[in-house]
Amino acid sequence: MGHIPVYGMEHTFLDEKTGLLYRNSRFRQTASIHTHTFYEFFIVAEGSALHLVNDSIQTITQGDLVFIRPKDTHSYQFYYSDDFRIINIGFSEQLLQNIRLFLDHTAMLRTLTESELPPCVRLDKSGREEISVRFEEIGALMDTPKIQKTVFYAKCCLADVFTRYFFSMCSLCSSFFFPHFLSSVRLIKFSVDPFFFWFRN
Repeated sequence: MGHIPVYGMEHTFLDEKTGLLYRNSRFRQTASIHTHTFYEFFIVAEGSALHLVNDSIQTITQGDLVFIRPKDTHSYQFYYSDDFRIINIGFSEQLLQNIRLFLDHTAMLRTLTESELPPCVRLDKSGREEISVRFEEIGALMDTPKIQKTVFYAKCCLADVFTRYFFSMCSLCSSFFFPHFLSSVRLIKFSVDPFFFWFRN
């Protein structure tokens, strides 16, 4: 096998100010085989594809939410049609550690980061649409100068993804707190600190 690009080291870098990366890609825009220096969630917004990852092949389809770790080597291949589209949020090791400290669930995160294959869950239509919108909102915030607001909202969204979809077997993790919290966060206007303006336009 030839040289495998390392995203975050050679190209496709995280944003220096936020430690985040946002992409919304059709099949022909997806990358050839590569690995990362950072973590990533991607959700399949449309279609299906073959996910070649760590010497295995997975069929991924609309609604699949996948957690990619820096050690994972992966790419996508054509599967019946080219309507495949994914939305990616990349995030730094530091951001993950901040989420780990906040959630206080080191053991659960270690299980996710050390498994042989990337953890994957399939969302229903409402879940897929909700996560797609949240990832798109993070991307939109990254285009603004509001760095603290962007990072805060991204941490809330990523913590919610972990607790609702990947910690679901853990009885200590509530599936109710984060959705209500995020709904409130989007609507609250903070009059004291101007960088907390509105989380939704």
